[in-house]
Amino acid sequence: MQYGPKIVTDGLVLALDAADRNSYLKFSRINMSNWTVGSGSVTGFNVNGSVSESQRLLGTDPFGQSAIVWGTYPLGDNGADGGWETDNDYGINKTNMYRFSVWVKRISTTTSGSFYLGCQSWTPTDYVKRMSDNVDEPNPYWWYPNIGDLTKDVWYLVVGHLYPFNTIYTGRHPDSGVYNVGSTTKVANISGNTGGGDFKFSATGTYLKQRVYHYYSADTTSQLQFYDPRIDLVDGTEPSIYELVNRSAVRWNDAGGQLNNFNLYNYPLYSNGAFVFNGTNNYANIGTSTGFFNNSTNNFYADVGYAWTISIWFKFPVSPTTVRDGTIAGGNCSYCMIGNSGGIGGAETIALFVSGSGGTTAGFHPYYCVIGVRGSKTQLSTASVNTNTWNHVAATWNGSVGRGYFNGVDRGPLNIGANGMQISAPAIGTTNNNASGTAVQNFEGSMSQVLVYNRALTPVEVSQIYNTSKGRFGL
Repeated sequence: MQYGPKIVTDGLVLALDAADRNSYLKFSRINMSNWTVGSGSVTGFNVNGSVSESQRLLGTDPFGQSAIVWGTYPLGDNGADGGWETDNDYGINKTNMYRFSVWVKRISTTTSGSFYLGCQSWTPTDYVKRMSDNVDEPNPYWWYPNIGDLTKDVWYLVVGHLYPFNTIYTGRHPDSGVYNVGSTTKVANISGNTGGGDFKFSATGTYLKQRVYHYYSADTTSQLQFYDPRIDLVDGTEPSIYELVNRSAVRWNDAGGQLNNFNLYNYPLYSNGAFVFNGTNNYANIGTSTGFFNNSTNNFYADVGYAWTISIWFKFPVSPTTVRDGTIAGGNCSYCMIGNSGGIGGAETIALFVSGSGGTTAGFHPYYCVIGVRGSKTQLSTASVNTNTWNHVAATWNGSVGRGYFNGVDRGPLNIGANGMQISAPAIGTTNNNASGTAVQNFEGSMSQVLVYNRALTPVEVSQIYNTSKGRFGL
């Protein structure tokens, strides 16, 4: 958890922190963020075989999360049967080491063809060399088993390493091999055309490329699925094997160890320790929960007997793509940070609202930070919030009275009203439903840290959170 020594921890039941490697499995030099449901190539991934032989679909990742996976659907012509080769990555340094990996699963009963994980090929100046004998390998693969070697419906993580061109090592990296979910014990060693080791750059190497194939299937029923392709620079900041086999790339993990993990949808951009939500379809909602929402049904209540605090660091874009004017009447709120995703008529706890007056330029209005609750709102900022600057907002509820805070300053009671409020199945970055049944409101901007407590923090404690973290955000 990236919070320093003075963060308030008493009562902390959710700690989502995009800057903490325990909270998010960051993408590598290649990633799935451009994957969309469909067939054939997609930006950065050039199809192997015919367009129809590669189909991306909404499936399940190795950790049971809903995610887009890449499936192979062979034509049975005993040739290229699906998969990809990535674009050439020239922004590399051949004196560095890179780790290649991908998840693979056989989903068919039939077992025709082979699976391949390899790197760049066929260009003499960019040949790689076998570590074992320093001989050029024009068609390098770390592993190419018959798909019958893969147990049906079991995900395997396949890992290989590309060493610096000037290494004198002649063996295999201890992490190169094949793994199952949740275990760092290898179930197989790589056994491609490596000569028993790994590969290394040639002295003239200029680029990286990953190749993941299903090849040589003689029937149309043998099928594979692929997930989370990666090329990681091995410099100590790359995810460990433990992290790769235990963490989903589409999940924002609870770094506090409470297992209150949120599933990420439509791949919000990850940048500099924050998630960037596009205001259209990026969001996250609760996955497995240990019940930090004060009761067994995972609801937030602003009612007698329930107490909580929510703390969020956020940043607005310089130029939003969508400007939403309006009110928070009926629970509708623009730019919602935490909202209701369960389909039960509830209300948003913390929302960001675009003021309907005082436009600064044509079509745009200044931002204000607002707590919105079932037709009521409390403005927390006395002036418009600057864009492209990090801000902190917090709300507390002690069982009878709520308070709002902006950048560490107590802004007074929240206008919650007699009806109280409820959030069922909370979501981050969206309101999939609200009390009035109006349209979904999605957040546009960045979020880095979301903290939830099972008690109402004092004004001093909220100020402490702000002051402890503000240096990290350049304040």
